[in-house]
Amino acid sequence: MMPLSSLEKAYIPQIETHPAPLPPLKNHPLILEIGPGRGDFLFQLAEENPRHFILAIEYKNRRYEKLVQRIEKRRLANVLLVKGEARFVLKSYLKDILFEKVFILFSDPWPKKRHAKHRLIEAEFLSLLSRLMCPGGELIVTTDDESYAQWMQREFEKVPCLLPTDKKDQYPTIFETFYAQKWKGEGRSLNAFCFVNGPY
Repeated sequence: MMPLSSLEKAYIPQIETHPAPLPPLKNHPLILEIGPGRGDFLFQLAEENPRHFILAIEYKNRRYEKLVQRIEKRRLANVLLVKGEARFVLKSYLKDILFEKVFILFSDPWPKKRHAKHRLIEAEFLSLLSRLMCPGGELIVTTDDESYAQWMQREFEKVPCLLPTDKKDQYPTIFETFYAQKWKGEGRSLNAFCFVNGPY
């Protein structure tokens, strides 16, 4: 297992789930969203995929609490929520399952150079995701930060088992969330990447 960073270690004591405990996940179709924010896209996934468990990882306390309230209000039994740092959760908490699709929409770009080490999208993490995805599984990633988009492209190129595809056109609503529309209105460029999981 890859060693945990100081950022990951900081979130180890804070792992929570909704519901608690989570139902058995093995042998059940799974979709993952990392950083669901307000839950706009998460709830859409749940409604469009009623036979799947839609699992979301959120590390911010207030967002997690609000998501729990919204999930309960909508009575979405197929939405599972984990509070924690995504790297740690996937390495140690959800390491024995496979996802059909993974969505990471507008993760923190950490724009300052000295903070770039905290960026979620980097080759080691992408390799971890690949091992947790079904063969032929899809990874969809978006950003509104141009420098982060360029960084992502370089990191994706380091993980040859993730094969680029134009399937992102099948997910037009990734740019229809509250924050995506807000940033689009501010004139920011919205970038999307889609990959299919090939042989590791």
